[in-house]
Amino acid sequence: MSKQFATTITIVTACFTYGCATTRTDGIVPIGPDLYMVGEWGRSNYRWGSDLKAKLFQDASKYCADKGRTMLPVDSTDQDASTYSFASAEIQFRCILPTDATTNTIVPACLTYGCATTRADGIVPIGPDLYMVGEWGKSNYRWGSDLKAKLFQDASKYCADKGRTMLPVNSTDQDASTYSFASAEIQFRCILPTAPRVTK
Repeated sequence: MSKQFATTITIVTACFTYGCATTRTDGIVPIGPDLYMVGEWGRSNYRWGSDLKAKLFQDASKYCADKGRTMLPVDSTDQDASTYSFASAEIQFRCILPTDATTNTIVPACLTYGCATTRADGIVPIGPDLYMVGEWGKSNYRWGSDLKAKLFQDASKYCADKGRTMLPVNSTDQDASTYSFASAEIQFRCILPTAPRVTK
């Protein structure tokens, strides 16, 4: 075996063992042309994966704003805490020019510059005119779909209060089981009633 080959094997093994990706201190990693990913294991301060995911979207929004761009969600996943594990979440996003945002409205300044906060109703801005809300059903919901329907009703009211129409973008739900309550999460846009029905 050549010395160069042995060195290459050592470097590759070290990268797999210790991780060689260039990760920023905020955990955001470039994974493609203008495509980024960040994930986090919630430790004991997060019970719900959707809460952790909302935090990651807010971090991503600030990251893009620091580049003079707007965060556009691409994909996401989360897992609630259980008896043997903490909550976790991962998101993928792009940083696009504000003029490229798929909305025909001006992006609010707080969303652009990452000063969005969670509202009392749990609705969190996560992108250009894009919102997310998740809930754990407690004992009054057996079916995740019932909880999801409630969240869509809340989202419709939220948009109606802005003089807009709610447009669903994405949703997930989980039915209650022996060890967990029902949960649901939705993503939606508030669009002008005359806007074309574009989902992403």
